[in-house]
Amino acid sequence: MKDLSSILREIRELYDSGNNIVITNSKLDFDDKKVKITIPKSGDKKLLLDMAKNNVKELRMKYNLSRDFRDNKMDILLSIKSKMGLTRTPRVIECFDNSNLQGTAPVSSCVVFRDGEPRRDEYKCYNVETVLGPDDYKTMKEIVYRRYYNSDNIPDLIIVDGGKGQLNAAVSVLKDLGLFGKVDICGLAKHFEEFFFYERRESIRLEYNSPELKLLQKIRNEAHNFAIKSHRELRKRFFLQ
Repeated sequence: MKDLSSILREIRELYDSGNNIVITNSKLDFDDKKVKITIPKSGDKKLLLDMAKNNVKELRMKYNLSRDFRDNKMDILLSIKSKMGLTRTPRVIECFDNSNLQGTAPVSSCVVFRDGEPRRDEYKCYNVETVLGPDDYKTMKEIVYRRYYNSDNIPDLIIVDGGKGQLNAAVSVLKDLGLFGKVDICGLAKHFEEFFFYERRESIRLEYNSPELKLLQKIRNEAHNFAIKSHRELRKRFFLQ
């Protein structure tokens, strides 16, 4: 393992740093006499050092979660099935989100994950056609209907971004299409990261920072970002016209 002085030297070379002050929490025998090594006990430098330490901890946690997920994809999916009481292993997950600006240029996104990995070639963006004004429930109905009407390509799990209202809207469409009960569906509400299921009295909260929650949050965030991107592109076309 490299010593801290060697690591510091490589970092300074990598970023071409000529700073003559290094803030650290460990004593270093650094061979450059022009560089002052300081170990702060209080004040702004101590706050800066604490912030850097917290950033390292957060990055290490994200890296470990990412590594765990890469190594145990199927285990995580099986765990999601068990903890959320799904009827099937969610190897194919589709997630819906809506985006608009005070009801203008409304769009909806549908992102697809297969075995825990995004399949961006299967993402879909829908321009909302039948809803006037900002009505998230009617928009969800339209988009879910357009996605699954006359489609044999049904996922294992559908996630709608939102709570009971968005979930009930999507479920009503699945019932009309004869798909309800053939696919698991839930709503994911941002505020407490709660999962809602139709006809279940209690919501489900997965353990904070668990690989299961991280994966489902990633899917929800991907749908949200894709919807916003599509909405901005549509607005840009309107402005150019």
